[in-house]
Amino acid sequence: MGVTLPPLRLEPPIPLMVVNDDGSMTEAAAYFLQDMGMESEDFWVMFMPNGEIRWVPNSKVRCCGNWSLGRAKPEVTVAVKPPSPFVPPRPGD
Repeated sequence: MGVTLPPLRLEPPIPLMVVNDDGSMTEAAAYFLQDMGMESEDFWVMFMPNGEIRWVPNSKVRCCGNWSLGRAKPEVTVAVKPPSPFVPPRPGD
């Protein structure tokens, strides 16, 4: 059985993006990182802008853009295409 390490405190906090369930992303600050071992995902303790504190798996965390390093903001692909807005037919069509 492996040894569980205490969470690593990140000082200063790291700005990251959290992928939400609907595919949108929210900027947040990571204050702790928990290494769960070789067979598991790492988890981040994120402080969200609305005051919520989340325990986020590594697969849901993305880097923020950084213009000084030439890294654009990450884009999330949405598996389900949103419906197009309804446009009523014009008279005579």
